[in-house]
Amino acid sequence: MSIQTIEWTRLRLMCRQPKLFMWTEMERFSSHIAKVIEGTEKNILPSRSNDIHEELFLAWFWTHKGHDLDPFYCADLESRAKAFPSLWPLATRIHIQQSPSREVQARLTLSEQQLPFSLPNVLDEIQVEVIASGDMVLNALHVDWVRKLAKHTLDALVLDCRHLGLWFEPILDTLPEKLIRKALLRIPRARKLQDGSLGLAAYYAWRLNMPTDRYLKQAGESDHDFFALACTVSK
Repeated sequence: MSIQTIEWTRLRLMCRQPKLFMWTEMERFSSHIAKVIEGTEKNILPSRSNDIHEELFLAWFWTHKGHDLDPFYCADLESRAKAFPSLWPLATRIHIQQSPSREVQARLTLSEQQLPFSLPNVLDEIQVEVIASGDMVLNALHVDWVRKLAKHTLDALVLDCRHLGLWFEPILDTLPEKLIRKALLRIPRARKLQDGSLGLAAYYAWRLNMPTDRYLKQAGESDHDFFALACTVSK
């Protein structure tokens, strides 16, 4: 049985505070993942795998622990992750963090002041560049252009909640707050949300000191659990 997106995202959250780790949640993951987290696996350097979800988690975990990855490997991972909208932003962020030349590319891309035509509910490259590098790049751009980039990128907030990606977490303090609040207010009415989606929206609202009842009053147990975990590890 395939592992759901919410389970990979909960795993990343729990890894931030090992004391909160629930080993019972590891039953659905491979023994390799469990050993890496436990610290008993010697060969933990991420490498190309047939399971890109597991590979991306291992790449994230490696960098989360303060280790470096080969930029060429990161470029390959980003290229392959483009086929998976739920993985693309995180893979791009890892590449940008590990490669100075990739960060320069992000800066150049976002300074061109040209927005693409985007289809509804489809990620585009500009949105991914902002999500993956906004906290590193946007402060060097003109404020009016940042607002336009933010408005365009926040169209993808519903996709973040739908995929449980935590994409916007690193850039919540970078984007104009009024625009984020406006985008968040639309989430409860969005279609195709999954278990945990409203919990993620509530977490973002909590980070912005917004009321969370709008998201949690009709939410399910998974949403409440996700919200509580995300809030706890971010304190």
